[in-house]
Amino acid sequence: MSEQLVQYGVSEIGDGPMNLGSGLPIEVVQENQRTFFKKKGYVDLKIKQAELAQGNKVKNVSSGSPEIIKDCDGLATIESNLILMVTMADCMPVWIFDTSQEMFGIFHVGWRGLTGGILVNG
Repeated sequence: MSEQLVQYGVSEIGDGPMNLGSGLPIEVVQENQRTFFKKKGYVDLKIKQAELAQGNKVKNVSSGSPEIIKDCDGLATIESNLILMVTMADCMPVWIFDTSQEMFGIFHVGWRGLTGGILVNG
């Protein structure tokens, strides 16, 4: 197995809105995201963001997937050149890494997703 490095980050209010549902134009939100990740040193990585559904769906993504992944609350991939992104308010983030499949993911876990089995679906 190859050596893998999984990193995570959490933005703060000063980084600007990251949420697709913030009411701002999507271009402004995506620019906030790019600026945040650039400050963290992630320049050449592709951002894949879940457009939250407040449920239990997890989608596998790749570099060919759209930037905004609709109707899900979890993202998973085997590709190392991606930034997987979910936003939080009163829910919790859960990061996973499966060493046997060299797969990682991030889940937006609210009560609906938790009781609906999002952690099992991933």
